[in-house]
Amino acid sequence: NGVLGNGYASGTLKPGASVTVKLNNPGIYLLGCAFHYAKLAMRDVIQVSASATPGPTASPGPGGYAVRRHAPLAARHKTNGDASQPHLIDQMGRRFTLQSLGGKALAITFVAAHCDDACPLINAQFSAAARAVAKARIPAQLVTITLDPDHDSPATMRKLAKRFEADPLYWLVAGGKPSDVRAIMHAVGVISV
Repeated sequence: NGVLGNGYASGTLKPGASVTVKLNNPGIYLLGCAFHYAKLAMRDVIQVSASATPGPTASPGPGGYAVRRHAPLAARHKTNGDASQPHLIDQMGRRFTLQSLGGKALAITFVAAHCDDACPLINAQFSAAARAVAKARIPAQLVTITLDPDHDSPATMRKLAKRFEADPLYWLVAGGKPSDVRAIMHAVGVISV
């Protein structure tokens, strides 16, 4: 009914009412309350792919990032065994390296524990994936690493793991020394501002 700015549409919803939104073009859409977007986190993200069919097929979460190819993490560090590799600390307090998880399919994501935007969506997706991996007994490991090692201590990441009921057999939620976390982020091309 109104326009907030270029690419932004607005309208009024009555309490308890719902709205149907038709998204015609592929892209990433941010939906939320103009008054409560930041403080009360009344927002969501929907990604529409070019191959989407009409109907409730949108998938949540930001995406569309170009895939970057990198040398294996081990090749980016001088290796004198496990000692020279960056270490992380999982929700059980165990030290590990990404190389120590070899032999399984590995999916890694980076989040900040204090993030209330896309990170909870990513955590929810990993939680569902971990349950599916466990149920199907797939030899895979999910790993969530902090994007903010200066503020997300291993204890903070342990609380995040508990909140999402992360089973360490399938999903490791980790922090570590800031220098080690940054080395891993650099090795895989992750930038946190």
